[in-house]
Amino acid sequence: FSQMAEKYHVDVNLLKKIANCETHYNPGVVSKNELYVGMFQFTVSTWQSNRNAMGMDANPDLRFGIPESIETAAYMISKGGASAWPECSK
Repeated sequence: FSQMAEKYHVDVNLLKKIANCETHYNPGVVSKNELYVGMFQFTVSTWQSNRNAMGMDANPDLRFGIPESIETAAYMISKGGASAWPECSK
């Protein structure tokens, strides 16, 4: 968390707060409707658009990866994307 927060100049506490709120830091969580997965509950489209913008592998299976999901969430927050987690980013 700290490394990615520093890399993207975001608040590490916000990054942790979202992960804890969404899944209690569990990278294996799949929503009941199966649209949201991983520690930060990314959809396929959100994942792919952000990973492509980052110039990184956009394979949706990587949503379950801890380092990949933390980095992608930090990237999103750095671009003003904390609103993707409206309840958890308050």
